[in-house]
Amino acid sequence: MTKAHIHDGTPSGWGAATRADVLRPGTPSVSPVLLQMGTHLQAALVVDASGRVVFMDDALVHATGGRKGTREGRPMEEALEGLPWLTGALATALEGKAGVHEGHGEGQRLKAFVLPLFSDEGSLLGACARLQLPEPVTDEAARGAAADGPSPAPESLEHMNSVLRATFDSIAEGVIVVDLNKRVTAFNKRFLDIWGLTEEMMEERDAEPVLVRAARSVKNPEWFTSRIRQRFEPSAQEDVDTVELLDGRILERKSLPQRLGEAIIGRVWSYREVTAERHAEAERERLLGEAQEAIRVRDDFLSIAAHELKTPLTPLKLHLQRMRQEGATGGVSHARHVDKSLMQVARLTGLVNDLLDTSRIQAGRLTLKHGPIQLQELAGEVASELRLSSAHHAVELDASSEPLMVLGDGDRLAQVLVNLMENAIKYSPSGGTVRVRVLRDDGHVRVSVQDEGIGIPQDQQAHLFERFFRASNAPISGFGGLGLGLYICRDIVERHGGRLWVESELGQGATFHFTVPLAR
Repeated sequence: MTKAHIHDGTPSGWGAATRADVLRPGTPSVSPVLLQMGTHLQAALVVDASGRVVFMDDALVHATGGRKGTREGRPMEEALEGLPWLTGALATALEGKAGVHEGHGEGQRLKAFVLPLFSDEGSLLGACARLQLPEPVTDEAARGAAADGPSPAPESLEHMNSVLRATFDSIAEGVIVVDLNKRVTAFNKRFLDIWGLTEEMMEERDAEPVLVRAARSVKNPEWFTSRIRQRFEPSAQEDVDTVELLDGRILERKSLPQRLGEAIIGRVWSYREVTAERHAEAERERLLGEAQEAIRVRDDFLSIAAHELKTPLTPLKLHLQRMRQEGATGGVSHARHVDKSLMQVARLTGLVNDLLDTSRIQAGRLTLKHGPIQLQELAGEVASELRLSSAHHAVELDASSEPLMVLGDGDRLAQVLVNLMENAIKYSPSGGTVRVRVLRDDGHVRVSVQDEGIGIPQDQQAHLFERFFRASNAPISGFGGLGLGLYICRDIVERHGGRLWVESELGQGATFHFTVPLAR
């Protein structure tokens, strides 16, 4: 037969067999092979080379007029006592001749496709008959049934074979069937296409070389081959797993036992390419994760923003009430209430500006001015202002004596310096020294701000420049802030052609560095 079905066709495939070519029923493994062939051909009757029944369908038993019972092992003349025309047809098939035969059985007209069965080496193993659905006949037709003879129709057999082959090859999955002797008994064209194999590579019908060739295309060949070899042994287990190929394709592999009645006679594997499905699934999971993260960030932001915006309002309201009370009694408002109020207003203004800057960055609308800036002078001005903001911190400046000129936006670079120095003070609650260094670094100016504070956990440093991120050891209740400052600083520095990074150990302080290209 063709390679798409049971076994390899040979030049002698359907021709007559000599006595030397016949395998007797005593030969090992003949009966299972015949049963397997009969199953694939959907045969109602299978006999071995000596004419003894290997398998007989109950419907055919009924057609003989006999009672149901085991017919296996009995001579076909005895088993088919009521169907002499079918006995004669099988005898012809055991001589190597196929044909289509008709006759009478239990008041019905029957048609049988009868054909010999050969091994891969061309030896005759037996014969089988596939029945067409019976049709009721008249008594006159029944009386003439005994005279009916064989009606060879090789074109009908060729058509049946063609339909079977086309059906198998049209399956979207790549399918291979292996018997208990590790012999490939069936495969289709899709299987060859998936694994880059050819029909010539399958001629030996040995499953092991096929497995070895296929494993060369798999990312994990040891796992792949071990799973297959495990199922070469008889097993009722059904498997579904995923196989990843070196070229990026992903296959879904299904494995189930091949049965004949209750007996397991082999194994069927099917392979379906699911690359697009798995990529789409991964993309859905990624988008879902991003959506969930966006919701989390939104909720965190609303909580932080509400806290931060409310914090300066309470003291601002208090100072304004004191000023009103003093005014109502004819007193003069103390300047300290005004200063405190202005400080809280400045804090609110800073929070709102951070929100606006973040919005502009997200929309790509954060604009920069370009002009010459001597960066060590700018750092000195910011350091001088911040020395006045904390009595518990010393701010030291170590700047190069040579002019370090850059082109950029002075206000925005000052914003970066202020943010880094304020963070150094804020996250050093026990006081200490904040060291600011401005030095030449090849074709750049590098600014470093070092503190002696709480430090940053190693596993969180990569997230430090993301929107709304707060390190786990810096809760909002103790340190405040919207978690936007470093995000804005990184964008400003990168727009100047530089980069911003951090070096820190938990409990050992932190050093933030940023670079800006020197003016040419």
